[in-house]
Amino acid sequence: MPTPVDPAAFARSQRLAFDGHNLHIGSSSVVHAVDWLPWVDDHKLPAPACRQGFAGHGAQGELRPTRHPVSCRRCRRLRGLEGPTSTQAEELTLW
Repeated sequence: MPTPVDPAAFARSQRLAFDGHNLHIGSSSVVHAVDWLPWVDDHKLPAPACRQGFAGHGAQGELRPTRHPVSCRRCRRLRGLEGPTSTQAEELTLW
């Protein structure tokens, strides 16, 4: 049987981990902007701004904070970040 999670403590730990950061989902190298979504008892949890799906709510490490710049094209567009990142520009080069 899973151990019960204190919603306030979990939400607080997530806020400390992700505030001012971007995020990765699982082992993906794509970096998403963070949005805060309502959860239990008016607490909020981090999620990809583009609403990319993932399983769970972060308690098992599904989301990882990072200081790397946002590379998700949809997150970049939603945040008004112009142009691709330098990594994307390199990947888009055809010749």
